[in-house]
Amino acid sequence: MQMEIEDETSRKAKDGYYFTKRKLIIAAIVVVVVIIIVGVSAGLTGRALASHGETQSTEKPTDKMTEEPTMGPTVGRPTTGRPQLNQQQKKPMPTAPAPTPFTGSKAVMNNIRLPGNVEPVHYEFSLDIDVLGKKFNGTNVAEFKLVKSTDIILIHRKMMELTKEPLLSTDESFAADKLITLKEVGYYSKYEYQYMMVDTPLALGTYYLKLEFKADLTESLFGIYLSQYRQYDGKEVWMVGSQCEPAEARRIMPLFDEPTLKATFDAKSVKMSTYLLAFVISEYAAIEEKTNRGTTMRIWAPKDRVHYGAWALRAGIMMTEYFECLFNQTYPLSKQDMVSISDFNFGAMENWGLIIYVERALLFNENEDTDGFKEIIARIVCHELAHMWFGNLVTFHWWNNVWINEGFATFYEYFGTAAFMPTWEMMNVFLVREVQPGLRSDASKLSHPMEVHHFPSNNMILDYFSAVAYNKGGSVLRMLRNMLGNDKFDAAIRLYVQQNKWKEAYPHSLWSALQESTKSSYNITAIGSTWIRQMGHPIITVARDPSNPNKGIFTQQRYLSNNTLDPNSEHPASPHKSPYGYKWNIPINWFFGSNKSANYFQVINMKDVQTSFDWPAGQWIKANTHQFGFFRVNYPEENWLALANGLQKNLMALDTRDISNLIDDSMTFAE
Repeated sequence: MQMEIEDETSRKAKDGYYFTKRKLIIAAIVVVVVIIIVGVSAGLTGRALASHGETQSTEKPTDKMTEEPTMGPTVGRPTTGRPQLNQQQKKPMPTAPAPTPFTGSKAVMNNIRLPGNVEPVHYEFSLDIDVLGKKFNGTNVAEFKLVKSTDIILIHRKMMELTKEPLLSTDESFAADKLITLKEVGYYSKYEYQYMMVDTPLALGTYYLKLEFKADLTESLFGIYLSQYRQYDGKEVWMVGSQCEPAEARRIMPLFDEPTLKATFDAKSVKMSTYLLAFVISEYAAIEEKTNRGTTMRIWAPKDRVHYGAWALRAGIMMTEYFECLFNQTYPLSKQDMVSISDFNFGAMENWGLIIYVERALLFNENEDTDGFKEIIARIVCHELAHMWFGNLVTFHWWNNVWINEGFATFYEYFGTAAFMPTWEMMNVFLVREVQPGLRSDASKLSHPMEVHHFPSNNMILDYFSAVAYNKGGSVLRMLRNMLGNDKFDAAIRLYVQQNKWKEAYPHSLWSALQESTKSSYNITAIGSTWIRQMGHPIITVARDPSNPNKGIFTQQRYLSNNTLDPNSEHPASPHKSPYGYKWNIPINWFFGSNKSANYFQVINMKDVQTSFDWPAGQWIKANTHQFGFFRVNYPEENWLALANGLQKNLMALDTRDISNLIDDSMTFAE
């Protein structure tokens, strides 16, 4: 899911500079020496004090803490970056007193997760949508396997009424002699559970549950909803759109609404998660082409502007073919429709075979739009198409690991766009679009881990579609790819897709595929887990070994944008606790001024207080080569000055990615 889109004006205002070689070199000429010297004198002193334990123990939020940079305003106007919801920096709201827990058979309703005794197989449904009357009704027959005996069945429904009593049967025709008597039927609003109880536990086997329902057709932008668009003649026309992620399919019909509970649907669908269900009802027109494997791709939009979809169609065709080759896995559907809609809560949504985009993210008018919008549209199309493999084909187990979907889609949106338009240098753009904004967003005590274990309600799920899932998730994957080697990593991802397609995936599924395929000597689980199971990221302090002029020392601690706070503790309002004491296993590359082509590598062990490395006397060092690592680096003052002087003499002394990294770190330290 693409959280928002952006325009050229907001992009420049927010990022400060746009990453091309020409502009970066100009920026370096003007500011690099000043920035680094200011960073050394103004910001690094405080960091040094913090790194030596001179921190305050108070945990009260300060002005600096509450004024950290955001990732963008709420949806409604084009802005830069993802996500538009800066939830990881919001102070958690106090929760209401917990209701009296259920006991007995109903105790399963105390959990936000379904009890795991049901495996859905198929949904046979019908919907009668009355656009003018702003209402709809329907019937859904859920076929499921009972894999653990129980006397209570839970299914999700939200903002709808049942018009008849549910029917439970062992026969799909609901013959009278096959019906199972329900002793109690009810609804628990906290977790949106419709429950049905029987007298004695049901035997294992296949069952059919029939539910008839009605609901209002609202303009809420979730579930199925009403929208309007303007025709060429100025007439406003009603249409129906939909949005089911993260947990809104239950607004359309009662179903088992969790990502891992995949099933087929009546409309000849593949086996899929409920959040990928989608509907659009409109009077649109389409343009179409086919991929080299024969997949039909179409752009749908109002008749007077559907031709503006040509750029997105061209991008979609090429990127689908590219991903099929890269992942060694064909796109499994016969068609891919991409539909624009005026009223949409997000930039786009990766529904199987029916990707929905806010209109601005799909249609390019070459007479009015800047070339910058070409890149934006290409990236959003690529992001959504990457989800066909990461999210749709291979799906995270539950919303606590949404980064498995969004981190992969973020990472590979740049691969696909780079293949589509090589001159755009998209893998360099990744730094200023993803890595550097991700670092800024993750530097607060009110951030959250990539893997989350705090979900008091369904309403909090969307909070974790944050910069941590998108920016940091993609950046950590980039860091691992650099550590393992590009070709080995790519082969491992192909294995990961093959091992987990049509299934649910966990972080250990990824670590296992990376370990098995690359045969790395490093423990990938031990490295990866420190990055996903605790919030934040480290700052590496580089120092000369006082006992040996040819040696250096790396030390690490958690980086916080407010350096008056204790980096080793959580904010009192945060529910997220670190299992590692805010220490990381850190893959790090570096090189020296005497030989920039010789790149050194090491994994800093989280248990080591200091990590020693060779550092020839009289040489400057640049650590975190090309900013592959998701961390900050601080140097001794003389090393900052040596880097600045070297760049002043020769701007080509460093790769543009390393210049960007130095600017980003030093400006951050100087804030």
